[in-house]
Amino acid sequence: MFVSYTRLELKSYWKLFQFLSASNKAKKQAETSSGNQQVATYNEGFRYFLTLSAWDKKEDMLRFMRSGAHAEAMKRSKEFAKSVVTINFDLDYIPDWKEAKERLDNSLKER
Repeated sequence: MFVSYTRLELKSYWKLFQFLSASNKAKKQAETSSGNQQVATYNEGFRYFLTLSAWDKKEDMLRFMRSGAHAEAMKRSKEFAKSVVTINFDLDYIPDWKEAKERLDNSLKER
């Protein structure tokens, strides 16, 4: 299983509605995309937003990422995001939020 975890930091509170519009469209796309096993979102306050998605294989995630609402959101992300960090990993299970956050923190320390 291919798992993708993303953390996005908004530039400001004023970008929230712009971001949520793009994010909701991308989430709906993911939920109906071929190979998607799960997509979940989480927020930490009004500035940090997290996504965790699981896919049958990497190619399924890449097809989703490069098309439709998600591709459009990626193009527009510089308008509302201060930073976007994504990590991907192969697992036999879907991690919980705590584990995904730890993996991201560890990945950032290694850079």
